[in-house]
Amino acid sequence: MKILVIGTGYVGTTTGLVFAEWGHHVTGIDIDPQKIEQLNNGRLHFYEKGLEELLKKHLSTGHITFSGNLEQAVKENDLIFICVGTPSLPDGRATCNS
Repeated sequence: MKILVIGTGYVGTTTGLVFAEWGHHVTGIDIDPQKIEQLNNGRLHFYEKGLEELLKKHLSTGHITFSGNLEQAVKENDLIFICVGTPSLPDGRATCNS
């Protein structure tokens, strides 16, 4: 399956790498070009034991790639996960626009 993960922070990158490990083809999307470049070069912007090795493994197999082109990625993937931060209110509750 082709899976799109929007947001390449801790949650998005980890989620994408788990799906890649399960054999899916994953595209990670982010608005930060430096983050995308760093990930495509096999470097994480956070530490989690064993995760950088998974990143390098799946970059080399082509099971994961990173991009900033959201429009194209939405068209090319079967399933989309949104893994972006949710701003919180001063009391810690999540904001909601309803």
